[in-house]
Amino acid sequence: MKNHVIFLLLILFFAACTPASDTPEVPYSAQKTAIGNEAAVVTAHPLATRAGLEILQKGGNAVDAAIAVQFALAVVYPRAGNLGGGGFMVLRQPD
Repeated sequence: MKNHVIFLLLILFFAACTPASDTPEVPYSAQKTAIGNEAAVVTAHPLATRAGLEILQKGGNAVDAAIAVQFALAVVYPRAGNLGGGGFMVLRQPD
């Protein structure tokens, strides 16, 4: 009986560790072309892009938009990285 329980637990463990699919379903279509005059926000998910654009439209700067994008990506596309993961920022100010 003990061997059966261990075998069942191993099966459940490996089933939980196996990814459901190698290619995730994308519920949106990618837009390949964009034209802007003042600013741009590019992300791996359209909702994160929208969050960054809203920050810029409300008077925020690029750093504010980047932070909003990271919070949004943590929710809508967590496989792209997350708040506790590695990352970097290159910031060049006019002076």
